[in-house]
Amino acid sequence: MRWCWLLALCSLFLSGHGQVWQYVDPRIGSVGVGRTFPGPCMPFGMAKPGPDCGVLPNAGWAPMPEPVLGFSQTHVSGTGGGQKYGNILIQPYLDSDSSFSTSLGWPVCPQRRVHEEFSLGYYSTTYDNSIRTEITTAERCSFYRFHYPDNGSLFLDATHFLGKDTVPDLRERQQFVDGHLEVENNHEVCGYTSVRGGWNNGDAYTVYFSLKTSVPFVAGTDAGNQRAWIHFSDTLVHVQVGISYVSIEQARRNIPSHDFDSQLTQLQDTWEQQLSKIQVTGTDDQKRMLYTAL
Repeated sequence: MRWCWLLALCSLFLSGHGQVWQYVDPRIGSVGVGRTFPGPCMPFGMAKPGPDCGVLPNAGWAPMPEPVLGFSQTHVSGTGGGQKYGNILIQPYLDSDSSFSTSLGWPVCPQRRVHEEFSLGYYSTTYDNSIRTEITTAERCSFYRFHYPDNGSLFLDATHFLGKDTVPDLRERQQFVDGHLEVENNHEVCGYTSVRGGWNNGDAYTVYFSLKTSVPFVAGTDAGNQRAWIHFSDTLVHVQVGISYVSIEQARRNIPSHDFDSQLTQLQDTWEQQLSKIQVTGTDDQKRMLYTAL
């Protein structure tokens, strides 16, 4: 009986405290010179998927009405200085879309947002063509859930990166080295991209990837096998993009077996384990500042 009372008291204590991860506001610091990354990420996670609103924002994201070129899998947060990463871009679109353009010197499909949602480990946006994108992530794998108003498509660009410039070797601007992709079957595209420079002016790095879909697709590539146009016969498509700095095979191994909602729950639970180590009393605004800063 004594143990029953103890368990009941512990349950009341925990339920009174709630989950502190809900105080985190990813938007804090994302505008102006803060340049923090507002998209989903695990504690110390390598994958940081989110929208790239052009090629100049350091963390990819910019406020509306800036158009979205797509969602890349790697970003820095709050670094200042030049851009870095922004690798392996994917962009949902409709076959009836006439948004593709080469005005920047390479194929792009800019889309306009009409709505966005942010919370810890979760981002969603709706385009003006009614495509809705939801994003969460594991340590080394991005999770996407695309809602299309009609049978949808996906543009994949292995040459994309942030900080593109027509001037070669410009200080703290990235430069493309090489990239390649292969359509493995009707559920997977894999490949790599190599880029050098950018913030810290580093040597070339290579990001390997494996993109897998929940439904079969038909795909075509450009002449250099650096971009792919993927077509679905469904309106709801789940996509996972595993990444690695080691190999394509390692990128495949980095894709978990669970689904979008399970991964989001696991992400929130993982953050809760870390953030709840610090318990404070204060107003909701004070907790919002503290847990976001952590």
